[in-house]
Amino acid sequence: MDINKYKESIQIAEEISKEICTGKDSTSRLVKEWKKNSAGLYKELQQQQRLAEEMKFRDSIELEGPLRNIHQRISPSRKLFIRTSGIAASLILAVVLTSLWLWQKEEREAVRWASTVPGKEPSSIITCDNRTVTLKESRLSVVDNQLISSTSDGKKDITITVEQDLQLNRLVVPTGAEQVLTLEDGSIVQINAASELLFPTHFTKQARQIQLAGEAYLKVKADKDNPFIVHLGTLDVQVTGTAFNVKAYEEENEISIALVEGIISVYKEKQLLAELLPGQLFTFRKDEQEYTVTDTDLSTVTDWTEDQFIFYNETIENIMHKISRWYNVNISVDEKIKNVRYTGILSRKQPLVKILDALRMTDELEFDIQADKKIDVERKN
Repeated sequence: MDINKYKESIQIAEEISKEICTGKDSTSRLVKEWKKNSAGLYKELQQQQRLAEEMKFRDSIELEGPLRNIHQRISPSRKLFIRTSGIAASLILAVVLTSLWLWQKEEREAVRWASTVPGKEPSSIITCDNRTVTLKESRLSVVDNQLISSTSDGKKDITITVEQDLQLNRLVVPTGAEQVLTLEDGSIVQINAASELLFPTHFTKQARQIQLAGEAYLKVKADKDNPFIVHLGTLDVQVTGTAFNVKAYEEENEISIALVEGIISVYKEKQLLAELLPGQLFTFRKDEQEYTVTDTDLSTVTDWTEDQFIFYNETIENIMHKISRWYNVNISVDEKIKNVRYTGILSRKQPLVKILDALRMTDELEFDIQADKKIDVERKN
């Protein structure tokens, strides 16, 4: 702890001791923050002070005994109370300082994880024959019935041979991770955090089919005789060769599909719903079973593929959902501010603490970063 932090701890400890002994609430912001984070300890300290007051009261009753004993009783009793009060104050100070040290230790731990570089969590592959392999690298390719994990410069890390080429393998990309998969036909799937993709090591001649839960950006190899189909639960996206973004998280009400180039068709139970042109966004609402097709700014949809967060008039709740997935953290947003909207651009490569610092500059938000990877978002007082 540096000297400034130590002085700050002493100041808080003195204010807490004074507040408990006098019963007058401190106006210090630091004391209020400490009380919020140490409510249990503060209650215990109050109980200790009440005990000291009770001892004082009992001693005062003893002093009302026979007059002949007053001189013998009054001095020891006064000394006893002085000592008791001194012990209580010292104990309060010591306990408060200890709690402050633990609190600051938790703060250091919170700052440590919030300062780490994101996107480093490992993905895993569950093969069709039920083998689970952790992937240290962020690139995976399907080559001759083999799954090859490699570095960004092409250096092989792991090679997995899969015998059942038509069965599906499961690629699991957790929160705080990202993965790029090159399929057998050369199509590339960039998969965002908290997503799962089912795919074979070999496509049939009738169709190239994969299944997605989460978000992915796809660059599909052109083949007009062999359509490419992405299954999204109740919806199917069919293309022959194109680039598009799909967002279909199971816990979210909306499924969105944005077309960058080419043409795609969206089906529901084999019934055609829409054909998209470049720059259009298809949005399907699960609760209403309805959809819309609108023109959109593609940068706000594909921002994550360029290591950016781009927000345009977006609610703080939605912004925090994206941040939560990428930084592998649980974020709780106060109900009063969930619909507050923001516009801006932030880099996904920087530590979380930098993102929060940038959002603090709006002078509207406050973030309580906790040691167990939890963040509470509140309106700044």
